[in-house]
Amino acid sequence: MNFINNLSVKAKIISLLLISIISSALLGTMSITNSKKLNESTVSMYKDGYTPISQITQINELIIQNLQMLLLAGYHDPHLEVSREHEKTHKTDMHLDEIPKNADKITKLWEQYLQREMSAKEKELANEWAASRKLFVEDGLKKTIEIFKSGDYTKAQLFTVTNVLPLFKKTKEGAEKLLELQEQTALSLIKNANSTYETVKITLITIIIVSLTLLFIIGMLIVKSMVSSVNALNNGINRFFSFLNHETDKADLIHIKSKDEFGEMAKVINENIRKTEIEVITDAKFIEDVQSVMNRVQKGWFSQHIEANSNNASLRNLKITINQGLDNLKANFITMNNLLEEYCNNNYTKELVINNIEQNGVFDTLTHDINKLRDAITTMLSSSLQNGVDLQDEASTLKQAVESLSTASNQQAASLEETAAAMEEMTSNVQNNVQKSNDMALMATQTDSAAREGAVLAQRTASAMTEIQSATNSINDAVAIIENIAFQTNILSLNAAVEAATAGDAGKGFAVVAQEVRNLANRSAEAAKEIKAMASQAANKSNEGMNIATELTRGFEVIADKIAQTASMVQDVSNANREQ
Repeated sequence: MNFINNLSVKAKIISLLLISIISSALLGTMSITNSKKLNESTVSMYKDGYTPISQITQINELIIQNLQMLLLAGYHDPHLEVSREHEKTHKTDMHLDEIPKNADKITKLWEQYLQREMSAKEKELANEWAASRKLFVEDGLKKTIEIFKSGDYTKAQLFTVTNVLPLFKKTKEGAEKLLELQEQTALSLIKNANSTYETVKITLITIIIVSLTLLFIIGMLIVKSMVSSVNALNNGINRFFSFLNHETDKADLIHIKSKDEFGEMAKVINENIRKTEIEVITDAKFIEDVQSVMNRVQKGWFSQHIEANSNNASLRNLKITINQGLDNLKANFITMNNLLEEYCNNNYTKELVINNIEQNGVFDTLTHDINKLRDAITTMLSSSLQNGVDLQDEASTLKQAVESLSTASNQQAASLEETAAAMEEMTSNVQNNVQKSNDMALMATQTDSAAREGAVLAQRTASAMTEIQSATNSINDAVAIIENIAFQTNILSLNAAVEAATAGDAGKGFAVVAQEVRNLANRSAEAAKEIKAMASQAANKSNEGMNIATELTRGFEVIADKIAQTASMVQDVSNANREQ
């Protein structure tokens, strides 16, 4: 087995082919040899069995035919009625001439028969048959022919019956003995041929079985050796693939001790397994370092870099790309954080600008949305500032109107007091009535003018309150816009958080920015609510002021009517005083 294992695959296949060729050649040689023996046995059986039997049979038939010629010649007896019919077709000589011809054929066949080797018994029977045949020919056939030719058919027929037939029977018996001996010889040859055939068959079967067994054993040893090597290679490669697929922690080597191509292949594969194992372990450490860095990135830390190395050019490029990406992300987040700090300090003058980012990407969308938020907040603050200025102006106008109304009211009260004093003094000083009445009429006129001015101021106050209420409604509309912007900003921050979650580990940092934007949106919403509450208070106060101004207007109208009545009465008094 070790010898077979040390052979190369080519040598194993060649050995198997050589054994097959040698077995086939041996089988062919034995087949040819045994076929030759079988052929010789068949030829011997033909020569020693079939040919003598055929010759004796032909001789026997020719002898019988000669006897038949004699008998047929007797049918030409002129004393017989049938002889006339025979004489019409042929003569007696035709039958008699056939006998010498047959005799010559018998002689030739006999000579051929005697040329073969014969046993002692066969020679004895042959000599006896030759003697009986000679008597049959000399003392039987020839004499009978002479008698027929002499024309004495009766004597010839009688001679045939009395002399020729006994000689014929004796000759036939000798031929039958020879034929029986040849049949026995033929049976013996057939047995020998069958024995030879069985021997050849057994020999060939034995050679075939031995050859096939030897070929099967050697073939099985070679196949077993090759299959064992192939199985070892297959198992080793499967274990190696299990290691590559991280199903096992160690790559097992292929153990093949043969020195054939499979052994050489196993050595080459083992060398590559060792190299690959080192590479896989190195790459595993590299990936572990990458995982550690990405875990920190997932928690928002971008200062850690990948330090592990790898012999894989793709992994080295990945390391450079990730480290550069982390630096870029960190720089972008620092830029956004600084700008958001400025926004938190109410400094919205700067616009967020991040270079070297992909258009329509997460960073581009986030930058665009932050700038939209900045623009919306700036617009909102500008509107709020303008509304505050307008509110301040209207409040100043309202204050002035109220002060004017208060002054007019004080003046009216003083005028009424003076009027009362004048009326009291009128009773005591009639003389001064005209002058006082004139003064009262003048004062009434002035009071009426002041009341009318107070009514106008009250109307202006009401108009100012209406404008303040309209401005307050505008503020409420602006606050509603701010709240809507804050809500949309909150939605955008939520979308940014979803996009960051979709981006995986690389998008963890985006979630922080999205949270800051959402916080800023919430603060904007809260500020809008406060502004809305203040505007609501201002609206309520303006409503109260408008109600007061309306009451003042009505009071001034009543005062004006009363002053008009008073002026009329004073005029009447003045007229009366003049008449007095």
